[in-house]
Amino acid sequence: MVDHFAGFLKSLRPQFSIPRLDTIHDDCVLMFLSQKQKLSDIIAKIPGGVNLTVDVWSSKQSVGYAFVSGHFVDQDWHLTQLLLNVSVVASPDSDSALNQPLKACLSEWKLEGKVSSITVNKNCIDNLRGFLSVKNQHVLNGQLMAQEALGDEQLIKKVRDSIKFIKTNEACGDKFDGLKKLFPTDDQYKDLNVDNKTRWDTSYNMLLAGYEHRQLLSCLETCYSDYKISSISPQDWRKIDGLRLCLKVLFQAGNVLTRPKHLTENELYHEMIKLQLELSHAAMCEEDLDVGNLANSLWEKFDLYWRGCFLVLAVAVVMDPRCKMEIIKDNFTELYGEEDAEKWIKTVSDAVHDLYISYGEQNLMDANMEVAQEPETSPQVEQTTESHQHEGHHKVEKQDHMGDVLLQEGTTLVTIGDSLSDFEIFLTELNRYLGETLVVGSEDFDVLSWWRIAADILPIPCSTVSPDSVFDTEVTEMDSYRTSLSSGTLEALLCTKDWLKNPETL
Repeated sequence: MVDHFAGFLKSLRPQFSIPRLDTIHDDCVLMFLSQKQKLSDIIAKIPGGVNLTVDVWSSKQSVGYAFVSGHFVDQDWHLTQLLLNVSVVASPDSDSALNQPLKACLSEWKLEGKVSSITVNKNCIDNLRGFLSVKNQHVLNGQLMAQEALGDEQLIKKVRDSIKFIKTNEACGDKFDGLKKLFPTDDQYKDLNVDNKTRWDTSYNMLLAGYEHRQLLSCLETCYSDYKISSISPQDWRKIDGLRLCLKVLFQAGNVLTRPKHLTENELYHEMIKLQLELSHAAMCEEDLDVGNLANSLWEKFDLYWRGCFLVLAVAVVMDPRCKMEIIKDNFTELYGEEDAEKWIKTVSDAVHDLYISYGEQNLMDANMEVAQEPETSPQVEQTTESHQHEGHHKVEKQDHMGDVLLQEGTTLVTIGDSLSDFEIFLTELNRYLGETLVVGSEDFDVLSWWRIAADILPIPCSTVSPDSVFDTEVTEMDSYRTSLSSGTLEALLCTKDWLKNPETL
């Protein structure tokens, strides 16, 4: 095939010379090194920390491939997500499988002490805390969409076999089309399509269409004698109805994650709390035990994920001036009841205060260093109040408040001769912010323009799943061609491909 293509090129342009394989390889590596240097310079100038996700692919060679991606706010205050490293993992199932890939990533990109969080899709969380900065200790389990979400596989198989028989048997298909004409509906029937077992969104759509055609499928059993491949009873249809209702909630949340725009933590919170509320309500369904049992199973699995990441999500929402603590109180009261919600709300409130104070401490240390380095500068630094207004075509209500301790470059909150301590000043500012009226803003309101401290919090990813893999039911497998490449060449090709798709960053 290659020889034929080379001959074709030669006939089009006789003077064209196809470069040698090693020449192409060297050019790719040079491009990789050039782009890597650009990205390294960008990371060195970022205002906050770097958040890492690690996704592990499988292969037929029984080795794994760890994809380490970085999530951060760049120096222009744009949310950025880029692939940093691709490493071969000899024993992907071991508890220490990700230690070496992360160690190599931190060393290559000079990230020691700068990592705010690590999100993984493996149960090895405790082994990874040593890679984090002292200030931030977030290690999250990124298995958001459980592969067991579909539940009863035998039930799904019945629907799949029925649709497959109709689609492949011409006589049965004609009979089925005739039944659709006899029983018309106001809305057009959904298309019957066999699902792709590796993507559960296709299985959900198949169940949705199958349930819509349930009466026609029942009639088909009586008017077409050969259609006996998988009889679906009324009880089965009730279970399918419950399954599709539960999967609808997961499907809607999955569609949010597939958006091309990177979701910040405050945006993801709204989807996750909605998912948590709807699954918990469905789990308490007493009218249909089948629906309740299925929803309870899904809710228990999701609740494990929620408990691991709710604090990061909730703190990010509190930093959104459109929400603050009000939405946390409302959501948690609905979710846990008024009495139990108090301890959850207090946990969030304490975390927000601790975070604010920790950044205040760092700000004071930086200020003291500046004073020590420039003794001729007057030590008197006045507190400043900054008015925040989101710039853009959507205007928001203008508020006057202290804002973030890191908001004004070159400004500190050190006071001389004040009766209040520095930490009391920080807490006063925070409490003032929390007590102010909520800002009226549009959906595309930029929280980063309000809080610079958000550079460490908003980019934290709570899932390792990439947008194109949200609905996958199997671990992504590296193909045989890529596994035949050396580890260095593979990393150069995959990383460069990802970087070139983000020209606005590099």
